[in-house]
Order: sequence, then C-alpha cells, then structure tokens
Amino acid sequence: MRTFLEFSRNCLTGFTLGTIAAVGLSSAHETSAGDGFRNIRVAPGLAGSTDFIEVLLPFLRNHPETDEGNAELDLKIRKDGNGYRVDLRKTGYLDDSVRGEVYRGTVIRTSEGTWQLLAMEVKPLCSRGENVGGVCTVRKPPPAMFLTPEAAPKDE
Repeated sequence: MRTFLEFSRNCLTGFTLGTIAAVGLSSAHETSAGDGFRNIRVAPGLAGSTDFIEVLLPFLRNHPETDEGNAELDLKIRKDGNGYRVDLRKTGYLDDSVRGEVYRGTVIRTSEGTWQLLAMEVKPLCSRGENVGGVCTVRKPPPAMFLTPEAAPKDE
C-alpha cells in the first residue's frame, strides 16, 4: 500500500498543495451552503497512512512561505462520532488579496488500522474583497468617484 506522502511527492511536485487540493487531485469546485467553503475531492484509498499527521502533511507543508510577514498555523483535532474533525487555519500569505485559508475535514481509522482522509474543504480568508462562492472577489462596484462619467450612476 502506497502512503499518502509517496503519492503527493510523485504527483504534486512544484505545485502549491493548499491551492490545488492535495488529496484527490482535482481542484476544489463545489461550494458548501453559503459558508464560502469549496469541497476538495478526496481520491479513495490514496489519502491514507499509518500515521494520523501524515494524512494532513500536504496541508501543513510550505507554510510559512518565508520569514517575511506574520504567518500563523492553527491546527485543531477533536473526536467527532466515529472519526476526528480537523480544523486548520493558515494566515500570513504573501498575497495582497488573500491573507490565508481555512481547511476543515474528517479523518477516520480504517478496519486495517490505517488513517484515512474522508473529506476536506477549503475557504479563503480575504484581505480585501469578499469571499463569494469560495473565491476572494470584489462584489460591489467601485465608488462613483472612480467611475468614468459614462459609467457613473444617474441621478433620478
């Protein structure tokens, strides 16, 4: 059985793991009900290991990016039903519009005794703009003083 670390090393070299969703190896697309989280598709059988933390390593790696800024990483693991709830918050990104990301997921212990990542979601923490459908974007038009006369709102 291949461990998750071997899988991530072979398939994800040169990519930012948190951005492309390290486990299922398709990007995060589906959005949870209005909370700004995007689902990360997890490939069955490939996101497992004999060590609990190894399952989470792709989400922990490459942070902080440098010594510059105020990078933080908070990890909470708690028992939740038959598995464990994982909450991971990374901040201090060197990006002027995204200050970090929040991950939430579920890890279980299989009948074979290995740990398996069942689900993971990601939500950007926006420095400016709003989280709209899991993406930091400007939802409102700029103030009228920045618009050309043709684009300015008309007084009625």
